[in-house]
Amino acid sequence: MHTRQDVHQWFLDLLLPLQTTSSPGQAHRTLGHFSAHYSDRVAGLEGFARPLWGMAAAQRGGLAVPMWQETFEGLKNGSNPEHPEFWGEARNFDQRLVEMAAVGFMLALHPEEVKTQLSDRELENLIGWLCNMYTCQTVDNNWLFFRVMVDLGLQNLGHFEAARAERLSQTWRRIEDFEAGGGWYRDGPTSRADHYIPMAFHLYSLIYAALKPEDPHTETLLARASLFAQDFLRWFGRDGSAVPYGRSLTYRFAHGAFWGALAFANLEALPWGVIKGLYLRHLRDWQKHPIQSHSGLLTLGYRYEQHALNEQYNSPSSPYWAFKAFLPLALPDTHPFWQAEEQPYPDWQGTKVQKVPGLLIHRNPQQDHTVFYPSTQQDPWVRHGPEKYQKFAYSNRYGFSVPSARAGLDALALDSMLGFSMDGEAFEVRESTLSCDITEKHLFTRWSTRNGAKVETWIVPFEEGHVRVHHVDLPVPMTLAEGAFAFPAEGSQTVCSNSMASVQREGQKASIQDLSGDREARCIQAHPNTSVMHPRTLIPTLLGTFPAGKHWLVTLVETCS
Repeated sequence: MHTRQDVHQWFLDLLLPLQTTSSPGQAHRTLGHFSAHYSDRVAGLEGFARPLWGMAAAQRGGLAVPMWQETFEGLKNGSNPEHPEFWGEARNFDQRLVEMAAVGFMLALHPEEVKTQLSDRELENLIGWLCNMYTCQTVDNNWLFFRVMVDLGLQNLGHFEAARAERLSQTWRRIEDFEAGGGWYRDGPTSRADHYIPMAFHLYSLIYAALKPEDPHTETLLARASLFAQDFLRWFGRDGSAVPYGRSLTYRFAHGAFWGALAFANLEALPWGVIKGLYLRHLRDWQKHPIQSHSGLLTLGYRYEQHALNEQYNSPSSPYWAFKAFLPLALPDTHPFWQAEEQPYPDWQGTKVQKVPGLLIHRNPQQDHTVFYPSTQQDPWVRHGPEKYQKFAYSNRYGFSVPSARAGLDALALDSMLGFSMDGEAFEVRESTLSCDITEKHLFTRWSTRNGAKVETWIVPFEEGHVRVHHVDLPVPMTLAEGAFAFPAEGSQTVCSNSMASVQREGQKASIQDLSGDREARCIQAHPNTSVMHPRTLIPTLLGTFPAGKHWLVTLVETCS
């Protein structure tokens, strides 16, 4: 995948399997039969709407878009209260509000075609359905931009209301409350700043700036995105792989949509060849992994189909948010983004502090290995929140794991975690950080567990790994388990001594060693489908039982490739 034509072909390869999933009235697509927290009817709307991020862009670029005409049938029937496939009226915090954003984006890019294809009554129905966005309450985070996207569509249709304009002004003021400096936002009134910042806050901002160049917000939005790009490139490896971190990983190559959105907004935040390289390498990396079913549909999971990873808001249609990455298809071949010669990754090494997301980031260019060491972020409401935000390390090579059960080291998959147990079976881990200190040389956090352990942890990265120093205070005797990275099990060999455990294959190796001398080393075979990267993994692990009181633990974690 090197050209606009190549990207368009992959878009077609992913879109065409959806043809067999549409309802008779074209307003719903059924991609599977398991559920999110919203109804199957709303999941059907999701299946209709999310592909529009890529379809509307490709149509704008004059490219072939199968099912484009059927989309207008879906708009007519889904927004018609008298039709059996009516999507239903949105309520406060409704998933319908999420999917309205893609419809608004389509209307913004193709207002004249929509007005031609829909009768006055049908257009009135569609506008009425979308205007629920202004009376319903959204989640107080990136959802605010859904109202911005809907308003773009309605404005381009020539539909204006004073009350709606005031509601939009309030929305922009609230979005500004989440601006955090350095081009960053926080995803709501929390510490959270993950992949939602580039694939939501900045992506919607760049779409808005591209379509509203004279708007007062535009100059600020472009300046922030340009600044953010300097930080965000460090979230990727030389091969295009991103560091999996945080929630909604099932959106997969939406993580690289920011680079395409820069092109859509004609913002050369980095040289065009560099942006093009970041964008294309990310898509090429995803082409290597089994992310489609036998029928060609995008599956739920990250590097493979993995339902244990999913959040409560993921339906079978959810992965198609990845189609946001096809924004550059709206641009002609003559655009400097497509004309530029792809340039290599702007390699760097050592450590960088990103204060807003609370990350110490270390890169080893010889291994093309980027590791996040997090400090402040947490999400107690999302499924597997501690595993997605509070592990000691997240890697573009080894990812991280989520548990498959509540007890047993094989089920808990404690990679990059320190667990505390009273019975040797159920382990409590870090769920939040009480305080932290972060520099380019080390990361310090203070935290505690539900079973009463108090912990201070220092992490010091170096070229091939990192050292962890823990000062623990135990209220009662406990068994402690500490894991390194989860390593692919297929074809691997393990080596265990009294204090060191390692796994290796094909020149790659991951190990953990107890430098304080009080723990036994093992390689734990994790339950299948716990790692986001590989279906079967081995986790080098240290185990020890300690009396009540204070103890020092020193751990060496190393990798090589």
